[in-house]
Amino acid sequence: MTTTDPSKPESGTDTGLPDETRKTRGIRFTQSEWDEIKAAALGRDVAAAEFVRMACLDAARAGREVDAQSGTADLAPLVERTFRYAYMLATLKRDELVNDGRGDEVERLIGAARGIQDGLRKGRPAKD
Repeated sequence: MTTTDPSKPESGTDTGLPDETRKTRGIRFTQSEWDEIKAAALGRDVAAAEFVRMACLDAARAGREVDAQSGTADLAPLVERTFRYAYMLATLKRDELVNDGRGDEVERLIGAARGIQDGLRKGRPAKD
């Protein structure tokens, strides 16, 4: 694996395809947007420009729609996975809490979480 220097742009890099090289393209970000991008790229050990390029190509190739106003794309699977993971964790801890005499409390919490999930599926905002 080759490492890239995050401080240097990768324009003009050969793609391996005949007569095709990458060229610099202009795109504008606010400073806070760019800071977010840099942090995400750093977490993946790639240059920020490479991170942007990969994310854009991934979205384009997958045919996903991107909401230009909010910057969100395909959140439904993430939300569903989050609920599933929370359910799994609750299930794994259930026996331990029941053995500690907290079974009724666990059942109330799970019921409330299911109610929130059902409400969100129906488009109702979550309430405390």
